[in-house]
Amino acid sequence: MKNLLKITIEKNCHFTRAGLQDEVIDQIHPNSLSYAQSKQMLKQLFANYQLDVSLKEFKYMGKDKIYAYAKVQQKTLKISGPEFKNNITEQLIVFKQDGDDWKIWTTAILNIKYLE
Repeated sequence: MKNLLKITIEKNCHFTRAGLQDEVIDQIHPNSLSYAQSKQMLKQLFANYQLDVSLKEFKYMGKDKIYAYAKVQQKTLKISGPEFKNNITEQLIVFKQDGDDWKIWTTAILNIKYLE
C-alpha cells in the first residue's frame, strides 16, 4: 500500500516536471469533489509555468475502508514563467482507489516554507 501511494506522488512530480498536464490530471481521482477545480487550476499553471517538483519526504499515515492517507514534503522550483516563490510544502494527501490505481482524492497544505 505504502509503495503504491508513493508511486502516485512520484508520478505526479515527474509529470509536472515534464509538463504533461493530462498525465498530472490523471493522478487525481475523477470523482473527487475538487477534480474540476484542480483541472482548471492545472491548465492555468501549465500555460504559465515550467516547474521542477520533487518529493522530499513521504510518510504513510494509514488506511480505512475507503481512503488512504500520507504526509508528504514536496519541493517546487520555478524553471520558467512569471514571478513565483520557490517553496517546500508539507501536505496531507488523501487517496482513493480508482480501479487498480490509487489516486489523489484531496490535499491539505499544512505548511509552506518559501525559499530564498
